[in-house]
Amino acid sequence: FHAKDTDKVMIHGETCKLGGLLDCQETIFITRDGFQTVEKMRENTRGCIFAHGTPEFQTSKDDKNDNRIICVSQGRVSFDRSKHRLIVSDDFFKNEREPYLEAGRTVQGIINIAGVKSYVVAAARALNTDELALYVTDDADTWHRAVFPHDSRLKEDAYTILESTKYSIQVDVMNVEPPNPMGILFTSNSNGTYFTKNIPHTNRNRAGNVDFEKVQNIQGIVIVNVVDNWKEVESSFGTRNKNIKSQITFDEGRSFQDLTVNKEPLHLHSVTDISNVGRVFSSPAPGLVMAIGNTGKYLKNYDEGDLYVSDDAGLTWTLAIEEAHKYEFGDQGSILVAVYDEGPADKIEYSLNHGKEWHEVDLPEKGVNARALLTTPDSTAMKFLLLASTGGGSKMKHWAFSIDFEDMHEGKCKDSDFENWYALSKEDGEPGCVMGHQQFFRRRKADADCFIREKFKDPEPEFKKCKCTEKDFECDYDYKKSEDGKE
Repeated sequence: FHAKDTDKVMIHGETCKLGGLLDCQETIFITRDGFQTVEKMRENTRGCIFAHGTPEFQTSKDDKNDNRIICVSQGRVSFDRSKHRLIVSDDFFKNEREPYLEAGRTVQGIINIAGVKSYVVAAARALNTDELALYVTDDADTWHRAVFPHDSRLKEDAYTILESTKYSIQVDVMNVEPPNPMGILFTSNSNGTYFTKNIPHTNRNRAGNVDFEKVQNIQGIVIVNVVDNWKEVESSFGTRNKNIKSQITFDEGRSFQDLTVNKEPLHLHSVTDISNVGRVFSSPAPGLVMAIGNTGKYLKNYDEGDLYVSDDAGLTWTLAIEEAHKYEFGDQGSILVAVYDEGPADKIEYSLNHGKEWHEVDLPEKGVNARALLTTPDSTAMKFLLLASTGGGSKMKHWAFSIDFEDMHEGKCKDSDFENWYALSKEDGEPGCVMGHQQFFRRRKADADCFIREKFKDPEPEFKKCKCTEKDFECDYDYKKSEDGKE
């Protein structure tokens, strides 16, 4: 999809000659008028993206390359993966060229490309090895090879590009292989070329998923899970179970701290152990976060967890409902909905004040097993869909329940029902700094007796600059923090 022009969509498919499926070529098609017409652009591609495939990416100050398309293509004379190359076109492949990726030369062995916020990243594999090189551009014109610390190598199927920001790229590199994989989290500089270590021993699974999630719409706040007994796991060749702890950063990974409930450590089930669909923790409502977890030394099994809520972007947490529940956000955070997830459920529960108080509603069918709790991706709707089942085997029945808050008596919120909410507050209650700014949003008050009832708009933060402190500086390439974190 083109981020700026929704009528432009590329379709990846195949064209086959009559007579058999063996004589087929991967082909890229495009519509420029919202599927009124579709035209073939090019054969022998292995994946294509619009340079302007994310809202944050800008091909130039005047977007002169707004139609630029970047593809992985077969080699000129060989189908071997080691000959795959990167090609670029500004006129839908009437003309094309091969860009220079490194030191004035093109590069073969391209295996994948991806748009990551303000960047486009291409991965290339060297011949007769599983080692990879990453190439990055922030304007779809000039490319640089990404440089990692000398003791860190990228391998195929051993790295994950994580949810990043418009200012940097986050990459998790696997350093302990399955059956109990772990990784190291790296963050780039502003043009995506130099990477420094942020946090070691991140928790991964075999599918390459990493326990990492940004708190939505707020700069700098990320929740991660790390392996505390990493030495034992590493030396046991994966036979030792992981002791997992949750941590949070408010400065995009430069420093981390524990999540807490009444000063007791809190650990959360994350991406590697997802129980619903969509984002694990956060919603588009600024600062509202829910999760399943437990207090104590380490993360326990899912069915030993409870539902916790934070309305200050993960700084402090409260116990919302005992035992594990599936959960969702609605009406931009005005409505929180939960359903029991450890066995048969007879009811749903909801809160209209950021999880401080919960109300119960009986389901029309008793004893259903919740499979998914859904709403619109932007969490603006007042309607939810619960998918569930009863029985088993040939007697299994499937159920879909519509949950609708539209007819509740609460009216539409007025301006007085909103407040300035700061993304971080200090112990004395004064606004704190996140990424060199005080960030604040207009947000519905927790106790407001109203619904927002509006279509989604990206929350627009307002900023006030802060005086720089030690936390606002980062290590240069190939340097690392001292033990006490002060140098």
